[in-house]
Amino acid sequence: MTVSTIDGTLEEAVVKRAFARVIAYERLRFRLADGREQVVTKIVAERGLAERLQPGTRGRFYLFKVIDHQGVCGLRDASGGAWFSFIKGAENGMLICAVVGASALLLSVLLRTWITSWAVICLLIGVPMYIVYHGARREAERRFAADAGRTFP
Repeated sequence: MTVSTIDGTLEEAVVKRAFARVIAYERLRFRLADGREQVVTKIVAERGLAERLQPGTRGRFYLFKVIDHQGVCGLRDASGGAWFSFIKGAENGMLICAVVGASALLLSVLLRTWITSWAVICLLIGVPMYIVYHGARREAERRFAADAGRTFP
């Protein structure tokens, strides 16, 4: 898992798809303070934060990457505004997977039946992946909170 920041100006935001709560971007193109350009592809943002991702927005952009999910989770703009919103769909999905697996495993033990393989698979996938996604969200929250009160170009 990686949490990173980009200090600069958002020059281009190309929307690929818009869902009820999440906006998927084909690419975001930033102009860094030193004049270099950075392009981030296949990235998502929660709708409330995505409304702030307009070309011309300057400040510090907080990005996360967890396994195959990449997104924008925060923005501190040049005028002092601050927005944070981490997409929790994958984290919640893994928690549900782990709970279903644990419930099925417990039911199998209580009924003294064979333990079903899908219960074990749900546990083996759900628990570690929940830990990874939860850790990424907590790290992003820490990084965002650490910059409170600072202004960015």
